Amino acid sequence: MKFQLSPDLRPDLPDLHPDQEPNLSPVLSSAAEMDLDEPAFFTINDDIPIPKSYKAAMAGEHKEFWAAACQAEIDSLGDMKTWILQDLPPGFKAIGTKWVFDIKYNLDGTLNRFKARLVAQGFTQRPGQDYNEVFAPVAKHATIRYIISLAAHPSACLGQLDISTAFLNGVLEEELYCKQPPGFEVGFKACRMIKCLYGLKQASRQWYLQVKSDLLKLGLNEVDADQGLFVLPGATDILLWLVLWVDDFFLLCFNQVLLDKYKASIGALYKT
Repeated sequence: MKFQLSPDLRPDLPDLHPDQEPNLSPVLSSAAEMDLDEPAFFTINDDIPIPKSYKAAMAGEHKEFWAAACQAEIDSLGDMKTWILQDLPPGFKAIGTKWVFDIKYNLDGTLNRFKARLVAQGFTQRPGQDYNEVFAPVAKHATIRYIISLAAHPSACLGQLDISTAFLNGVLEEELYCKQPPGFEVGFKACRMIKCLYGLKQASRQWYLQVKSDLLKLGLNEVDADQGLFVLPGATDILLWLVLWVDDFFLLCFNQVLLDKYKASIGALYKT
């Protein structure tokens, strides 16, 4: 089927030969002369430089803000019990760590907060010793389309959860050591990693294995055809669908009370 604009919606252009290019300057000029009350895009304040290293952050004029952001990240990692300090055993190599800095803005372009994240230099990991499998499944596109079609039902109840610092929940299987965070060194010990850091090659896989284990404990079943889809079976039908896409959960149910119950249960497991 071929669609055409209604005559009153089409710009006033002269009839053209099929091979002739239209002259759009009158249309563009009219658009440029329009008096718009609101800007088309928000302007972000880019006067604050983003440091590339901890040393640069502590040497800049906003060092107190970056220092506070780093301390907040260290406190979060401590709450997660991400590592313990130990002497580096013979034959092991400590993986480097670095700080990644960013500035978060509100929708209106105003400053929200200074953000610092500690990441591992996973490109130095050795296969077979520092990591093995790295694959982590997510929901298939066909599954997402199917769930969206169910969501069109008038009785459908929808829920969504975004897990904060999701990869830090993954428990490591390998014996792995990282260097202490720059600026927060204590003695000459190394960090024996208990949980994952962003940047480790197996971080996404260990997060998936952890969330899969937790969802199974909550009574959900993994669908054989799609490892990113979990369902709560009922006596004759499925009671709840949960789609996993990295650190995002999308839930669908036809019972609001049941949906709220599972959202609260998942929210109690992870920081959202």
